[in-house]
Amino acid sequence: MAEEAQATVGTSSADVEAVVVSAMVPTIKCVFISDTHSKHKDIRFDDVEEEKAGPSVLFHSGDFSLAGSFKEISDFIDWLEEAPFTYKILIAGNHDITLHEESFNASFWTRRGHPIRPDFAAVQAYVRSKPSVIYLQDEQVTLEFPTLGGQLKVYGSPWQPTFGDVWAFNAERGEAINQIWNLIPEDGEIDVLLTHGPPLNIGDFVPHKKEHVGCADLARQVKDRIKPRVHSFGHIHENYGVFAKNDGDDATLYVNASTCTLLYRAENAPIVLLLPLDKAKAPIVVNAITQQVE
Repeated sequence: MAEEAQATVGTSSADVEAVVVSAMVPTIKCVFISDTHSKHKDIRFDDVEEEKAGPSVLFHSGDFSLAGSFKEISDFIDWLEEAPFTYKILIAGNHDITLHEESFNASFWTRRGHPIRPDFAAVQAYVRSKPSVIYLQDEQVTLEFPTLGGQLKVYGSPWQPTFGDVWAFNAERGEAINQIWNLIPEDGEIDVLLTHGPPLNIGDFVPHKKEHVGCADLARQVKDRIKPRVHSFGHIHENYGVFAKNDGDDATLYVNASTCTLLYRAENAPIVLLLPLDKAKAPIVVNAITQQVE
């Protein structure tokens, strides 16, 4: 891909405010990507080298492969291990099918390049094999920042409401998927929530269908029970961006971090936030315009 088409972490006028906030209170640079679909080498992180920017975290909300082959997954994990961040946090998505053995379907998987049953254990082992890469599958992790005297709590879940073919991590709308969201801690315990699919009416609009396709139960639980400071997701390439609710009752900042466009080109820049370790302080959006939604 030509250089001008590469997705790049850039600067903006918001950087001035971000620098001021960072100087006043301990903050962590958080960079969000998703749906890279084996185009990860088209992404550049030139301005987030740890020695220049301090502690930083890269969050990926799934679909890092096209069809979950071991070659795709190992290539991505090797790249992720070398990315210039203190921590790298990863969940799977519906395309990362070899991370979800329960979804195995011989006919569908053959069409997706898996003519024989994959070695699921080997794939799971590899995504968890790098010291700085943390793979979450309905799990929580606490990230420690001893030099700043603080921590961030992160929960990751790869699911989305059932759609299309026999994809990974599909769950039926209603009670089945709601039980999955019930596993997530509540009352603001989580700083950053990663899911693959979006909540209903936030970063979930599919133009050619003229339809919002997100999960109603996820939207309700995030707003009323989970209350994370940041909720990042992907899945819907067409609705990339940063969103905030304008009803006054929902303080969560929502990020559709899809890197690839609908045509699977890695043209959407990683989204950069500064997240204060003080939970009472809101995240600062560095390189995107926050869209207000109902």
